[in-house]
Amino acid sequence: MREEKEVSLEAPIGFEPMVRAEIDVNRDLSSVNIKRRSLFVPTKRLLVLANSIKNDFRCIAGREIEGETRRLGPWIRPVSGSGHGELRRQHYALEGGGFTSVLDLVDVPLISAKDDPGQPENWLVDENVLWTKVATFDAGRVHELAETPDSLWFEAGSRSDRISVPGQRLLTPQRSLVLVSPVDFKIRMWREFNPFQGYTQRKTRGVFNYGSQSYQLSITDPVFTSNHCRIHPAAGDPPVVVEPPCGDRCLLCISLTSPFRDYHYKVIATVLQLP
Repeated sequence: MREEKEVSLEAPIGFEPMVRAEIDVNRDLSSVNIKRRSLFVPTKRLLVLANSIKNDFRCIAGREIEGETRRLGPWIRPVSGSGHGELRRQHYALEGGGFTSVLDLVDVPLISAKDDPGQPENWLVDENVLWTKVATFDAGRVHELAETPDSLWFEAGSRSDRISVPGQRLLTPQRSLVLVSPVDFKIRMWREFNPFQGYTQRKTRGVFNYGSQSYQLSITDPVFTSNHCRIHPAAGDPPVVVEPPCGDRCLLCISLTSPFRDYHYKVIATVLQLP
């Protein structure tokens, strides 16, 4: 197994400090219900590395920043208590207005770990408390965050975009999030009729190599797809394959979904483009 490197966020610190401000509880926050800050709610400081679409809402995840050492700790995925844990806007609203974004350093109010074997990073978020943004990570240092697992949940006999629930449980260490450097990263787009939904859908996949394997995974990053994935051909026409402007100058946050029909599906939750 490849050795995971230890990353410290000490000088050059990597963060641009935020000006702190108290929230005005009477202010309208884009039609989101305002919540008061509580001084008694435990929080974890999180470097946000994923903000993706999940069931029309959001899935947010990142690495914990540990105490005085400011070292990168474990992955954490804040989840709500409804549906499949997806976050609505009020769940990740910030003190002072706005919503959290990738590369934000935020204090997240968390109640407890969910003890989910398929997604061990899940923590239940306190839905009654706003998040606090304290800094922004330096985009010029994003490359330092890359991880080097042996594979992306490879399972012999399964397609590259999924792993069976039993197969995932056999892997060590248990994880459902990783940030990796792709090789030969391309975007594949087409339209396809979905018999379960009864209409034609746009399909967007990231095609790349990692280690000795090739992958074709759904891209659920709303910012990346809005900017670079807008030329889907007509239904029945061959797929369009393009190289994104960043090429391989990026990191991909790969996430395992909640189980669906006995499989965890792998998705590209966020594309972090490198300068």
